[in-house]
Amino acid sequence: MDQCAIHALIRDIRAGELDKVRATLVANPDWISTPLLTVDDQIRTATHVAADAGQNDIVRLLLRLSPAIVREVSDDLDWSPMDLAVSKGHLDIVRILVDAGAHVGDDSVYWTPAAIAAVYGHAAVLEYLLSVGDRAHHLALTEAARCGYVD
Repeated sequence: MDQCAIHALIRDIRAGELDKVRATLVANPDWISTPLLTVDDQIRTATHVAADAGQNDIVRLLLRLSPAIVREVSDDLDWSPMDLAVSKGHLDIVRILVDAGAHVGDDSVYWTPAAIAAVYGHAAVLEYLLSVGDRAHHLALTEAARCGYVD
């Protein structure tokens, strides 16, 4: 892979350059799900970068190009695109990912998206995740209270 081209793609994703991202990914479809080395030395897929940057249209584009990416499990820090969107409070992206079938959480996973929303203080995201079925809500509420976000 041409690392300069990868960095350009990452820059375009973060900047919301939809047409440039589309052209790059159509020309290099394997880059949609390939782990990419970002300029800050993190290993992330294009979906991770778009979710982290709050780029709704690019997340939608990536899901259209490859619907299976919604199930991407983790980056080099073991976070999914859902986890990154939740941690930044990007409610629209969380909704897009849930609608596409992203994992919401259950009691077998300690750090569910709702628990992440609670710890980061994103009440609207937490409420939404609880409404769509993050069954580990007791953990999320415990973490929110521990961090001072709820009474």
